[in-house]
Amino acid sequence: MPTAYSGMLMTADATRGPYGEHDRESSSWFVIALSQEQVHAGHLARIIETFTELFLAAGSPRGAAMFGSSHDDGRSDLYLNPRAAVLAKDLMPANGARRCAPPLDEGGVELLVGHEGDRRLLSS
Repeated sequence: MPTAYSGMLMTADATRGPYGEHDRESSSWFVIALSQEQVHAGHLARIIETFTELFLAAGSPRGAAMFGSSHDDGRSDLYLNPRAAVLAKDLMPANGARRCAPPLDEGGVELLVGHEGDRRLLSS
């Protein structure tokens, strides 16, 4: 029997998380860590653009956000909150996403895709 979730009708298989787990997507953040070489090769822009397309195609859902943090040495980290991870389930494995704690909002994390109110999703 289908289960209602976030306004969408889903089957039991559709409720699996990005890596096949049930119910873990509700609490798992993911990070895509990019090297300086990957950033210079355009991977950062490509991933942001692809996620933006997924976000818009899903109707710009509130609470699904991508955050970014740049390092002095040219590396960048992209963070996907749990709802964003569901949207990006096919994007994440190809880009080496791994589970992480929510990033701390200490001024170095920028909201890249999402609604301004989604900043509240960061840890403080």
